[in-house]
Amino acid sequence: TVLTSDHGFGLGERGLWGKHTNFDVALRVPLLLHAPMLQLPVARHAAAYTEHVDIFPTVVMLATGERLEQCSRGSSSMTRNVCVDGVALVEPATHGGLRMRSTPRAIAAAFSQHPASPAGRAKPSPCLSPSGCTMGYSVATRLEDGHGYRLTLWVRFQTAPDWERVLASELYNYSESDQAPSAGTEVADGVLGSMASAEVFNRHGEHAYSRVERRLTGMLRRGIG
Repeated sequence: TVLTSDHGFGLGERGLWGKHTNFDVALRVPLLLHAPMLQLPVARHAAAYTEHVDIFPTVVMLATGERLEQCSRGSSSMTRNVCVDGVALVEPATHGGLRMRSTPRAIAAAFSQHPASPAGRAKPSPCLSPSGCTMGYSVATRLEDGHGYRLTLWVRFQTAPDWERVLASELYNYSESDQAPSAGTEVADGVLGSMASAEVFNRHGEHAYSRVERRLTGMLRRGIG
């Protein structure tokens, strides 16, 4: 049994209503998995990042024990018998049966995209026309410093993202407290605040976050392709 949702929903945060954003409130969804064959004495809460593309290979592994082949970079499942972009969240256990994977994704991150409004609500979308649109590509992850981050890059899109034309950037530290650090200070060890409050302070361009931003930019471009 799998319980999830296709998207989150904003209820007035930042004056926005609905799902047409790249903020966490619109992107984060629940994922509940129940499978009798899993070797779990009690319910387990996993903090690892997952994506919707992980659900199909997970269900196949639970139903058949078969691990589906990963699609190679740039390939299409239309030209293969079966390949997937996601990864199974379960794996064979040492003494038979299946168990949850402790680190399911090679890249411990979740990727998403949504065009800038009003392109996100226009029909047909200008992103499908030759003139293109402005597309927002976003990655959320937790780095070795223990902090969670989200980087969103807004780029020109004409059938594919033009990474040389980044129009705007947003960088948020999800591990910040509700209070912004003083100007000129290093990244603070704030308590884990709400995602909505952390997304008030855009850290793009701040010196203390320069290494984080470079790393997440590379991760986002490799993940999106």
